[in-house]
Amino acid sequence: MKDESTTSEAVRDGDRVSAAKQQRAAKSREGRVHAEPNPSGIISWVPVSDHSPQRRKATMSDFNAKIIEEFRVNGGTMEFEGVPLILLHHIGAMSGTERVTPVVCYPQSDGSLAVMAANGGAPRHPDWYKNLKAHPQAEVEFGPEIFKVAVRELGGSERDALWIDALRTAPQLREIQEKTLRQIPVLLLTRITEVS
Repeated sequence: MKDESTTSEAVRDGDRVSAAKQQRAAKSREGRVHAEPNPSGIISWVPVSDHSPQRRKATMSDFNAKIIEEFRVNGGTMEFEGVPLILLHHIGAMSGTERVTPVVCYPQSDGSLAVMAANGGAPRHPDWYKNLKAHPQAEVEFGPEIFKVAVRELGGSERDALWIDALRTAPQLREIQEKTLRQIPVLLLTRITEVS
């Protein structure tokens, strides 16, 4: 006689699929992976057997943690596809928790940094974008420096000019934009000079 606790709900409801068969099918999917872009456009690998948002976030967090560690070991000098990375310290819009996210940046001639909230072309803005909209001051690690920045979203011709300039450096942005119906936000991070 089968132990009721080891039998799946489907079997108890009269379905002929056994719990053991379901477990074998799940195990056969465990080794498969697919690529998932994180908010900075970097690819991480996610097991096919678990596509839950919590699992994707955990996987991206693990991947980001490795990028953050490598960034710091290299003295804040790291690139992705020829474009510099920064570590963006931001406050969660809902949680109030400080987060650190590696993000591709486009240094400007005036010392400010432009970032694109591309999210790999996903239909939604990255979480860090929402956090910066809620808390428009942040800290940035870039090279050997850590400094505070004021965050401003660009619009109109100002956004368009910066977008075109970024495409010269990173033509892959065009493909990312084509993946989504939303316009990718462009944010300008301007260093805050502290007065003593």
